[in-house]
Amino acid sequence: MASSAIWLRRLVDLVDELSFAEVPTRIARHLLRMAHEGGVEIKNGARVDLPMTKTDFARLLGTVSETLSRVLARLVDDGLLTVDGRTIILADVEALRELAER
Repeated sequence: MASSAIWLRRLVDLVDELSFAEVPTRIARHLLRMAHEGGVEIKNGARVDLPMTKTDFARLLGTVSETLSRVLARLVDDGLLTVDGRTIILADVEALRELAER
């Protein structure tokens, strides 16, 4: 029963996020979660290696790869991230946290 309740809570959270959060917010939340769960701390942030293609990452976030690419480019331009293939450096973790809280 407890594991079913945990699974249901995750599902409700996912539906809420996909329904109400903008794509940049979803990206920030997911990258911060990935950094917390398995990222590598570096001098001024964290490094996250995507375990999937960017197309699959976009699907996971409930968007399309073109939108993901545009938003990532904007976050790079704003100095929050750097992207090199599947490696993403979280350069401004505080700004990403603020974005994730929207």
